[in-house]
Amino acid sequence: MEENTNINSEFEYGSDAIKTLDWKEHIRRRPGMYIGKLGDGSHADDGIYVLLKEVLDNALDEHMMGFGKQIVVEISSEVVSVRDYGRGIPLDKVKDVSSKMNTGGKYDSKAFKKSVGLNGVGIKAVNALSSSFFIQSYRDGMSNSVSYACGEVVSESGLTPTDEPNGTLVQFSPDGTIFKNYAYREELIEPLLKNYVFLNTGLTILLNGRKFHSRNGLVDLLNEYMTTEPLYPIIHLSGADIEVVITHSNQYGEEYYSFVNGQHTTQGGTHLTAFREAATRTIKEFYAKNFEYTDIRNGMVAAISIKVEEPVFESQTKTKLGSKDVGPDGPTIAKFIGDFLKKELDNYLHKNGEVADVMLKKILASEKERKAIAGVTKLARERAKKANLNNRKLRDCRIHYNDTKGDRQDESCIFITEGDSASGSITKIRNVETQAVFSLRGKPLNTYGLTQKVEISVKHEGEPSTVTIHLGEQSHKEKLVSGDNVFRIEIPEVSTTRQLPLTLTSGKEKEESTVTVKPVRHWQMNMVQHTHTDIGYTRSQMEILAEQLRYIDYALDYCDATDNYPDFAKFRWTCEIAWAVSEYLKCRPAEQIARLKQRVKEGRIELATMFLNFDELPDEQTLAASLYPIKQFRENGMRAEVAMQDDVNGIGWCFSEYFADAGVKYVNMGTHGHRALICFDKPTVFWWESPSGKKVLTYRAEHYHYGNFFGIHTDNFDQFEERVLTYLGEMEAKNYPYDILAVQHSGYLTDNAPPSTKSCEMLQKWNEKYEWPKLRTAVASEFFKTVESQYADHIQTIRGAWPDWWTDGFASGAREAAISRVTHSDIIANQAGLSFAKMLGAQLPKDINDRIQDINKALLFYDEHTFGHSESVRNAYGLETWEQRSLKQSYAWEAYRHSGLLGEATMGILQSFVPKSDVPSIAVFNTLNWSYSGIAKAYVDHQILPKDKAFEIVDAAGNVIPAQAGESRSDGTYWSFYVKDVPALGYAQYYIKVKDAPRPEIQGATELKETHVENPWYAIDFNTRKGTIRKLYDKDLNKQLVTPDAEWEMGEFIYEIIDSRHPMEQYRAPQFLRRRPEKMRFEKYEKGDVWDTYRFRGETVAGREPNNLMVEFRVFNVTKKIEVVYRLRKKAVTDPEAVYIAFPFEVESGKIHLDVPGGSIEAGVDQIPGSSNDWYTVQNFATARNGESQVVMGSQEIPLMQFGAINTGRYKAGAVPQSTNMYSWPMNNYWVTNFNADQMGEMQWSYFINSSKDNTIEYATKFAWENRIPFLTRVLPAGDKKVEPLQSASIFKIVPENLLLVNMRPVEGENAVMLQLREIGGKPATFSVTSDKINFVKTTVCDVVGDPVSGNPLSFAPWENKFIKLSW
Repeated sequence: MEENTNINSEFEYGSDAIKTLDWKEHIRRRPGMYIGKLGDGSHADDGIYVLLKEVLDNALDEHMMGFGKQIVVEISSEVVSVRDYGRGIPLDKVKDVSSKMNTGGKYDSKAFKKSVGLNGVGIKAVNALSSSFFIQSYRDGMSNSVSYACGEVVSESGLTPTDEPNGTLVQFSPDGTIFKNYAYREELIEPLLKNYVFLNTGLTILLNGRKFHSRNGLVDLLNEYMTTEPLYPIIHLSGADIEVVITHSNQYGEEYYSFVNGQHTTQGGTHLTAFREAATRTIKEFYAKNFEYTDIRNGMVAAISIKVEEPVFESQTKTKLGSKDVGPDGPTIAKFIGDFLKKELDNYLHKNGEVADVMLKKILASEKERKAIAGVTKLARERAKKANLNNRKLRDCRIHYNDTKGDRQDESCIFITEGDSASGSITKIRNVETQAVFSLRGKPLNTYGLTQKVEISVKHEGEPSTVTIHLGEQSHKEKLVSGDNVFRIEIPEVSTTRQLPLTLTSGKEKEESTVTVKPVRHWQMNMVQHTHTDIGYTRSQMEILAEQLRYIDYALDYCDATDNYPDFAKFRWTCEIAWAVSEYLKCRPAEQIARLKQRVKEGRIELATMFLNFDELPDEQTLAASLYPIKQFRENGMRAEVAMQDDVNGIGWCFSEYFADAGVKYVNMGTHGHRALICFDKPTVFWWESPSGKKVLTYRAEHYHYGNFFGIHTDNFDQFEERVLTYLGEMEAKNYPYDILAVQHSGYLTDNAPPSTKSCEMLQKWNEKYEWPKLRTAVASEFFKTVESQYADHIQTIRGAWPDWWTDGFASGAREAAISRVTHSDIIANQAGLSFAKMLGAQLPKDINDRIQDINKALLFYDEHTFGHSESVRNAYGLETWEQRSLKQSYAWEAYRHSGLLGEATMGILQSFVPKSDVPSIAVFNTLNWSYSGIAKAYVDHQILPKDKAFEIVDAAGNVIPAQAGESRSDGTYWSFYVKDVPALGYAQYYIKVKDAPRPEIQGATELKETHVENPWYAIDFNTRKGTIRKLYDKDLNKQLVTPDAEWEMGEFIYEIIDSRHPMEQYRAPQFLRRRPEKMRFEKYEKGDVWDTYRFRGETVAGREPNNLMVEFRVFNVTKKIEVVYRLRKKAVTDPEAVYIAFPFEVESGKIHLDVPGGSIEAGVDQIPGSSNDWYTVQNFATARNGESQVVMGSQEIPLMQFGAINTGRYKAGAVPQSTNMYSWPMNNYWVTNFNADQMGEMQWSYFINSSKDNTIEYATKFAWENRIPFLTRVLPAGDKKVEPLQSASIFKIVPENLLLVNMRPVEGENAVMLQLREIGGKPATFSVTSDKINFVKTTVCDVVGDPVSGNPLSFAPWENKFIKLSW
């Protein structure tokens, strides 16, 4: 068995060894770096042909860009001449492009959009390696030329007139001192030229007068090179930037020719890999049969040519493509080729039935042949099993140890040898009476002589040679090639650090050094298989949701299939999402569920507790509701102690509170770095501390498919071995502190992949070869338990939120994001209302808890991280894009609709507890746990409150309350009532008294003559040209609240466009243009009892039709508050765009705080370094505060905000806001995948703003919740008798008031409600309740799913979350 260590040996050197070469000397001394091998012209890959090719590639690039249809090549024994008829080199750059390294016209995608030469090297290499080199450019009647000798300038012509057509002439003679005895051979040049014309059907190349031209492109190429006859006519498919030909023959194996931008990629690359995959998949799907890919490809002969912007090759010789994308803005090469073949090849086979029939026969024949071979192998294995009692490897003896007769049993023995050869000699000399021989298959583990590998790096310059490496007592002969050479030398294991002598001998040259060899590190790597759930990202939701359940069946079967494997290779699987298991438990037979329970008990399958993978859009109530499967698992006797959040690069802070009390000990974060910074520079284990100081052990793992990046799902052991060892070396270099790692992978390298046992096979191969590192299958929690038990003293504690970088994508669906947030608020109010009704003695509908859960589920499916299809931007109006988009949107609207019906059910029950009066009335319920004044909204029928009649609304004491009409319909009007001091967790009733008099006209104006306005709290200066607030002065604070002369004024609408979505994928800011509305005018002023309205109307290029933007400022007369309302009639735009709203608050020495799910943070400070700080998902409020005061703002609809400046694309870990300016970010479409490419239609959103001397987080929280959670209202018609006014009262009270009632829901089957509470003042609290209406008998502290938590007191630590069941 082997162990592995990495050691780089560098030989000592002095200052005289350091040299700086100029460009031409470096090329001449190291030609292999530029052209590969040298040679004499007897082989097609010799250097002189590379020189010719470099010149031809430039000529071909001109043709590919549409300039020049002919290239003339003349080759004599001394000079090579190439003349193209393209645009010609810019005349002032002829010298530069031929003699200055890294100079060329192909560094961007404009002049040469899809070319081969990209590095600015090729032609310079030809110059430097030629004894004479001449280049002349003809351009628009003028010419310029330069002559060189071995790269040195000999002469320059300067600008001269010419009659020659545009183009470039290059003449060169390879240097005979470098290319010894070279000679060009036309038979080796012809294939090169044929390939050029095969790939460019309009191109003619003349070679010494011989004409090369192709009419049929790649069809001619295949006919030229095929060695057997095709079974059917060659399939020829072509499209923009792609050409493909395919056929089958009776040959064995596969034959491919691949090209990129005219370059013959003899070693293939990403395009060939994608082609092979896509072609076989398309053929398989066409026949709708479960063919093996190898059967489809057997006998296939094909060629592919694609054009790629800025291609990346794996060497200067450009024989293997490394590019992943067709262009900077995508699509991926795999997607481009896959979509083309899916459409064109499928269409061809449907239209050409005869070809399809022949192809099918060939595939069936290959399948039959493969199965026949497999059958022979299987038969041999079965016969071997039957013959195991007469094992031919055993040369038995006559006397055995357990014989009952005789007296020589103690002499009986067995010799075990390694292989048949070792057993040969001993068999001949053994005593056949008492000595048996058994030869092992494979290599036995020498536990007393383990070996380890030492990596030696040797840099060699010049021709290939042989080197003898002596390391300690080990000696190896290896081949050196020009450049870096890496050898792994196997030596006996060392137990302590040792210095071993190292000698390298090559011919007469000898180098000596020493190598430090350290003991091998005893790594263990847990390979954690899971299925990453991306609902609708790869395929239809309808398929994927069902498959998540079916995969559990697969996992159970794979457990059975590997029960007899070594323990390290037994199939293990972690079910990533709890939703799938929850549904599985509802729909599978009892026998199947019993199998699952058994495998969970054994630790072969693990249940994770995250319902789905969430961004930060859901609030803390819904996230708490998402954990209900934990209770299900408990009831079924299945443990669940790990949460697995994959793909998303953050997680709600509230989970650290919930998990700690619910027995969820571990959090596994398989993060994804697409458009996102990743916390920490390596996988990191830490105690994640909650707002109140609770802790959960957390692992920031690598990407959730990292094991697939190694190739664990493939059959390529060599690649897997190399990548694993390299990765472990990287971890050691980064000082990873533990000897154990956990690496996640899926059955295949894709999201929504089924489980697979391929990894089990790979790990068996690994552990047959290596004693260390050990690789084993594992479920997620095993890693945590090892770290916790073995490295407890080496685990750091980090307190902070983990904001997610991906929530910016939800601004591509601003309408549904707003509806989701409104529904989150409504369901909190409605659950509290139902709890009130239950306390007051109402019998709730039996299905009421199911209805609440269904609303939360719909919200969770909307808030889940998979927003759209993988091609949602690249194919914005495609079938899959719109199916996923429609389904995703439907979840938000489903929740919204059912929440409305739940609200009606709630008020339908509560209204029975409110007496009707002889006049119409309005019942108002406050579901917050403090008394407050605010806006109650209701739609009032015109029969109850006539449209034209004067009225007043009074409370029980006869005090008039302000009311303001909103939009009016034919049957009724939307009203806002300012209700004062509605008791905490209580109610009040208000009475509508209609007068027999006309309603007074509303005071208003269509011109704002005075732009300076004041109310009791604020002095405001409007900018009527921009439709903004230029100055905002707080009279109580005696301070200006906005930045003087800010670039973007308060409330200013900013429309942004950027040059490309691509830069943010590279973690850099795009180029942007930001603009104000093109037109803005003051439209209307209205005086109101509740607020005064200042409305502006304008036009923005973001909108459609005239007057597409409305901005309305509501300056309140009854309380210290300003609201800003926007309405935009958006036009559909798929180019990248965004909308911001500016709030340039100025708070001296201020800091910005905001609330996240489960707590509040200071932006950039109370968060894990590397988590999102360019933008934040604000739950309820953001506040700019200092030691004296604060400015608080929030929005019911818009979650995204940026602080300090517009930071889009900054990507600076640990950055804090540059100022107290704030920018709301209601809309963008900046993603390249998953999120919407456009949005359209009229949308409305709003903001609420307040400032105060009370600078506490408690004040900011309460102000935000008063504006987020609506009063529950019910308009009651008049009754038939007069009753005493209902006195406002609390149903019950919670003390102290620094406890926030996040949610309250009825407990099914009990006289109880469940309270979700959070401490918001940063100070200790002890919970208690009082009531003169309800006789509470018990308070029980519970976990997030409602199960009692023993020994948990009613006291709260600062910022703590708790769940308390209140029984009566």
